Amino acid sequence: MLKPALRGVGKRLDYAEYGGGPLLGLAGLVVKAHGSSNRRAFKSAIRVAGEALTGGIVDRMRAAFAPQAGT
Repeated sequence: MLKPALRGVGKRLDYAEYGGGPLLGLAGLVVKAHGSSNRRAFKSAIRVAGEALTGGIVDRMRAAFAPQAGT
């Protein structure tokens, strides 16, 4: 009974689905992949990096953490 509901959760928790995560605090984009990543996970890490670049994550993070005038 729970199997269909848990199937979606398992996909969300599967590291190979995301491949890696961005490292914050750097001047550019770095996506760190899990040490035991397989081909699928590495491909996903490249996809995540592309999406981050397309979305302008570095500039958006820089703007979000920049000192505000008057503070």
